[in-house]
Amino acid sequence: MKLHRILTTIPSTLALLFISVALPGCSVFSANQIPDQLDRLDIQFTSSPDEARAELDELKTEFKSDARPWVSSGYWSLKEGDVERAHIAFRHAHRLDAKNIKALMGLGICADKQQQHPQAQAFYQRGLVLDNDNIKLKNNLALSYIFSQQPKLAIKLLEPIVNNRASVLSTATASPTELTRIRSNLSLAYTMNKQFRKAYEVDKELHGEYGAHKNSLSAKAIISGQQ
Repeated sequence: MKLHRILTTIPSTLALLFISVALPGCSVFSANQIPDQLDRLDIQFTSSPDEARAELDELKTEFKSDARPWVSSGYWSLKEGDVERAHIAFRHAHRLDAKNIKALMGLGICADKQQQHPQAQAFYQRGLVLDNDNIKLKNNLALSYIFSQQPKLAIKLLEPIVNNRASVLSTATASPTELTRIRSNLSLAYTMNKQFRKAYEVDKELHGEYGAHKNSLSAKAIISGQQ
């Protein structure tokens, strides 16, 4: 009887909360908290990958229809150099959410790493249909064009970004680091297209006059050896 009287004094809302937490398989997180959890696990992955993977697997189980944990899993696998495992994760994420930009980009990266450049370009282009201002997608697409010996297409894609980089930065669509990568890729595309002077000007801004001159000599030697 004493136990019965104690239980009946618990407020109904508190009792419901107790029951919901105690039930097996019931998550203490909501879908809205997943981004914060993934950010935390990204940091944890650097020092404790196995523990981070275990927690990520729990998120996958609790939120079976959410693509985001699978996207994180794919990028972790890329960091580890496991392209096949990454591809499986990104493919599953894409099945769950066909409009997930990061999943499309991950599929493109995997395809490029597997020397399947036309397929990679198709994934990047599908992503750009959804987000035409995505700088990372444009840079990855341009690099894929470079991989497939199409420097003119890469130049056409990257020149407007570099020429308007102040505007790009002001709208927070790219970080300074990302713009440095873009300019490096543009220099490479210029070199492949035998536009050595333009490549030199980009390299001079990035590496100084000595570095630009050194890169220019190396590029011309490589191009001459291919002829």
